Amino acid sequence: MLPNRAGLDILKDLGPSFPTPVIMVSGSSDLAVAVEAMRIGASDYVIKETDGSYLDLLPQTVNRVLSHMKLVEAKKRADERIAEQAATIQGVLDNMDPGVTLFDNDLKLASHNDRFMALFELPTTLISGSVELMDILAYLAGQGEFGDENADAGVQELFALFQSNAPFTYDHHRPNGLVIEIRGGPMPGGGSIASYTDITDSKRMEEELRMLATTDPLTGANNRRKFLETSERELARCVRYSHPLCLLMLDADHFKSVNDNHGHDVGDKVLKLLSDVCVRELRDVDVFGRFGGEEFVAALPETSMKTALEVAERLRESVAAIEVPISDGAPLKFTVSIGATERNKDDKSVHDLLNRADGALYQAKESGRNKVVYAE
Repeated sequence: MLPNRAGLDILKDLGPSFPTPVIMVSGSSDLAVAVEAMRIGASDYVIKETDGSYLDLLPQTVNRVLSHMKLVEAKKRADERIAEQAATIQGVLDNMDPGVTLFDNDLKLASHNDRFMALFELPTTLISGSVELMDILAYLAGQGEFGDENADAGVQELFALFQSNAPFTYDHHRPNGLVIEIRGGPMPGGGSIASYTDITDSKRMEEELRMLATTDPLTGANNRRKFLETSERELARCVRYSHPLCLLMLDADHFKSVNDNHGHDVGDKVLKLLSDVCVRELRDVDVFGRFGGEEFVAALPETSMKTALEVAERLRESVAAIEVPISDGAPLKFTVSIGATERNKDDKSVHDLLNRADGALYQAKESGRNKVVYAE
């Protein structure tokens, strides 16, 4: 107690932000005074004993307070460094092209960048506090991100990948047509990290390349390579289960004269219309392709020879009914010759059937065209 001021009042004037630690030394042993001093901001409180023993205690108290102060300062500096590192990491995340999320061990969102929000068009109100991964997935499911049917299965599949604590890659197809590649994996210190990349263009290019590699560019039918690859699988399956399989080989009659008399544009129309008729008349399970030039082939699994011949006749009649518009004259009509054969026990590959069907096609051409010939 001072003549015009009390120690507690001075402590209040210093305020809680006063940088130097304060030790209260008082003759008052009132516990309430000590508690009030500590509440206001004192680092410690020493009672001034009349025998002077407090003087022995005071240096220890000062050292303890200074040591605590050093610890507090060290923690403060560590916290500042952590905050700076977190800000740096967040800055890096925000400037990355892929979306990024960090989840803790309980799969609660610890950090993310704006790109993640933009890719999935997530509202900022959703990503507040420590939102859980399942809450995010449930929101996306409600927006139709996993389709209208089996949405729960889609949510559980993706959640299980995050939960597995193992690296994974997952292509997520959004309702707006975007394809987002999600790559996830565990973090060294626990939790998991995931990146989200828009691969729509690369997927589109991949599909275009696949189409170029397997599809005839003029007619849209399977090319020779794709036909052989698919029909070999069908033949192997039919052999395994002793089921029938037939093969048809079709060739446009007098096609060279079409090109010579009307030009290659009309010739291309003829091939396209021929292909369109075959696609329309054949089943989805049948394998159809352009074998080369004006020659087309069709493998008919689970089909008897009797049925295959009926199909061939229907194709021949449908083609004969086609009229190709010609700019300088009456519509052009054309026909096809067809060779047919069926699988037998000695066939080793589709080429065996192709050879027999080609022989039958040759006979159809030689015997007048516009007909179906069967080879055993």
